Amino acid sequence: MERNILDFLELHSSELRKLERSRNESFWKFTLMQARAQARRFHDKNQLRNANYSEREAYARVLTYDREGLTETPDAARQVRVLRLLITEHQISPTTRESLARSIDEITQDIADSDKEAEEAIGEETISPLDAQHILSTSTSDARRRGVWEMQRRRARVAAPTILRMVGQRNRSARDLGFRDYFQMALELDEIDETRLIETLNTIIAGTDSIYRKVKKTIDAEQSKLIGRSQRSLKPWHYSRVYLDRHQPRLPVDLDIFYKRKSLAKVARTAFSRMGIDVTGILEDSDIEVSDTKHPDPLVLHIDPAGSTVRVSLQSTRDGESGAELLSSFGKAIYLSNLGKDLPYLLRRPSHPSIHDAIGRVMGSLTRTPE
Repeated sequence: MERNILDFLELHSSELRKLERSRNESFWKFTLMQARAQARRFHDKNQLRNANYSEREAYARVLTYDREGLTETPDAARQVRVLRLLITEHQISPTTRESLARSIDEITQDIADSDKEAEEAIGEETISPLDAQHILSTSTSDARRRGVWEMQRRRARVAAPTILRMVGQRNRSARDLGFRDYFQMALELDEIDETRLIETLNTIIAGTDSIYRKVKKTIDAEQSKLIGRSQRSLKPWHYSRVYLDRHQPRLPVDLDIFYKRKSLAKVARTAFSRMGIDVTGILEDSDIEVSDTKHPDPLVLHIDPAGSTVRVSLQSTRDGESGAELLSSFGKAIYLSNLGKDLPYLLRRPSHPSIHDAIGRVMGSLTRTPE
């Protein structure tokens, strides 16, 4: 049985590697050039990869291997577990997968149409995410700040009906696979225990509630001074983040001025070389310049997990926020490129999504650390 399992893993990994590399190369081109032709190519490559993930026979075998613990070799057992986690979600029906993919395209198009209507109505170009963040972090204009906030609300209202429809589809698909709902399925596929997660969050809330109230008073005082209005009259658009997910206090130095005179490639090279890490290869494979055709969101892409080629895409506008995104993205890229080359293909990926994200957050925070 052990030999059968190892042969199964080898065969599946070999095919998966070819499909994933082809899919990732296509996704990279699509990220840099948001053209319909590139979108179609990526869609086709992605469908081929998904078809491999969705094979019913392979899913049945890996499910049996994992649940019954049919291998005692740690590496093989872990590969079986990872493969099951990777392919479970792809067992939803092809019709539903296509519907969900169309919904994502629909959201993108609806937001683009909404932005265009707004541009025509107010005679002004829509604001990029980085520009919006900069305005909320520095602007003293109430009208300007509210405009940014309203733009995000408008996008949310446009996308909400489609997102809610997708929620229903995903919940039904998860129930078809034996889960309570998509939330439970997502947690299990990320190897997160739901009970422990909720308990942890409740503990954090209870332990930080009084501290949060003190910090919130400090934030309100700071924003009140910046905006020039009373703390009681502060509105959501008077804070430094659209979604209030975190607060960046104003510093006694203007980091934006520092970055405007710097080559961000040199910043990355210097910052990481001082940690003993050479990012020259990653920089050569990446694209961190501003481009009208490139997708605005940062991307860190491991082209072939069996190798060390990792690429970063950024819209670097040479300010403090871009500096944080730069270090965050390259921190993640370094982690991916240094995964053990002796590991089997299925294990050459982050040990857990939270680890990958945490590395990015730690690296990004260095821009606000004087040392």
